[in-house]
Amino acid sequence: MLRLCEPDGGRRRFTFPIGRMAPGDEPDIAAAKALQEQTGFACRELVALGSFVVDPACGGGVGHYFYGCDALRATQPAVGDERAIQLARRPFDELPACVGFDGYDLLSHAAAIGLAHIHRARLRARP
Repeated sequence: MLRLCEPDGGRRRFTFPIGRMAPGDEPDIAAAKALQEQTGFACRELVALGSFVVDPACGGGVGHYFYGCDALRATQPAVGDERAIQLARRPFDELPACVGFDGYDLLSHAAAIGLAHIHRARLRARP
């Protein structure tokens, strides 16, 4: 699930729900909270895909990536973001072709989509 944003520059961009962790937060709890606040959806299960250092040369942090299973509407998205946000759906198998185009131009998009495809391939490979 993706959300469509219009940043100050007016350019439309797709992004995944993201958030910051407060001290003491667990990554999966923070991810579930960000998903629900930003989209109104909750997943039956969040599968950890990995944690990776993000832009260490510029003092970056750690990005935690998750794959959500069986998302259902739980509530309305939280209001208060200054950007125009709309929920948008795109078939999972179309996402790799979008990397670098159509507003999927952040390296974190490529990483998230690639990690999700690796996860699904591993599931299919299990006996």
